[in-house]
Amino acid sequence: MPDHPASKVWKSIQPKGFALVHISLSDILTLMKKQSLDSQMVKGHMDLLVLGLLQSRGAMHGYRIRKELTDLSGRVFQPSYGRLYPHLAEMSKNGWLKSRTELVGERRERKTYSITAKGETELKRRIEKWSLFSKGIEEVLKHCRF
Repeated sequence: MPDHPASKVWKSIQPKGFALVHISLSDILTLMKKQSLDSQMVKGHMDLLVLGLLQSRGAMHGYRIRKELTDLSGRVFQPSYGRLYPHLAEMSKNGWLKSRTELVGERRERKTYSITAKGETELKRRIEKWSLFSKGIEEVLKHCRF
């Protein structure tokens, strides 16, 4: 199986005793789409999703970020523009994203976002936190009866 783009990031932060599991973002999101997600749960992971998307797919404008998140997740994640754009602005303020305004047509402008080196560092941190969190949940659920 070819290396997933996150494999390099994972290998650089892999805690001892954790194995790399090859599962794509779209596979995870497909599994999640069968569940209804609490908006706070999605909100708490929006940084991870946006940073990962921009790191793997390159620079995008807000409309495309929303479309990619919606499409890749099988419509599980459908952030409103009223939530997405302020979130992108906050991530830019934190130094995780840089934006560039480009002219579309003769008069219309749009802002394109890309991940910065600081954003790459934050993505690594978020992946590590997510890995530890999901591993902990998995361990507890092993002992539950369903």
